[in-house]
Amino acid sequence: MKSMRPLLWLAMLLSLGGAPAFAEDFEIHASLHGYNLLWPSQRCCSFDFDVSADGSGTVVTKINSGKSPETQTQQIRLSQEQIKRLRTVIDEVRFFSIPAELCCGPVDSDVRQILIRIGKKTHRVEFHESAYRKQKELDRAFKLWTEIRSTFKIPGENVD
Repeated sequence: MKSMRPLLWLAMLLSLGGAPAFAEDFEIHASLHGYNLLWPSQRCCSFDFDVSADGSGTVVTKINSGKSPETQTQQIRLSQEQIKRLRTVIDEVRFFSIPAELCCGPVDSDVRQILIRIGKKTHRVEFHESAYRKQKELDRAFKLWTEIRSTFKIPGENVD
């Protein structure tokens, strides 16, 4: 096997399942922001979540329940199983076919965004918890939101 070209060796390894199931490059960004999460507020917390295909990521949290606003950044590492589950749910909910905006909710409701890039394909969905139109699409977006949120915890958080 030493005489095999490196690319041929790699192709053979991939065909035998020697690489991760979802080797394609991807990124996930999710965020929660809203009027009722601005300082001063007893509701915690707005955040920005980013993760890449290797499972490395960050959660930047804005904590607005104290005497002054505070921003905390935590480094996270998702397991291969968590990444696989996210990719499965992305496919199950047909994320790339969900409308970019699921409108409309009250002016002061929390705004959730999910942006996903898989290879060269990118899609962003923005929705409110009380969006009342396009209910099936909203259910699909919330299923993915719930899966993303299961991958990290924010201490003191009191908003789902």
